[in-house]
Amino acid sequence: MVLGVGVGGVSVLVDNAAKLAASGPNAVSPLLVPMMIPNAAAGEVAIALKAGGPSLAPATACASGATAVAVARDLLLGGSCDVVVAGGSESVLTPLVVT
Repeated sequence: MVLGVGVGGVSVLVDNAAKLAASGPNAVSPLLVPMMIPNAAAGEVAIALKAGGPSLAPATACASGATAVAVARDLLLGGSCDVVVAGGSESVLTPLVVT
């Protein structure tokens, strides 16, 4: 599984930053870091597919999906994997990023 991600859970970070500012540290989710790290998406997809082998999340900004396909190709040609699911995903549509 190779899933390119440009940034990761921006909306999770923004939501928890607002909770921190409004209500203090106890309002912040204890799962903040696992929910926002870029490799979480690749891990979740691999778990859903019951995929074995490597689970990678290259983060190369707008080229992350293309990088994922190139990494998948290398894994196949190098004999590390027989099959690789590869692609890219991003969801940074928050006022912090869009404005």
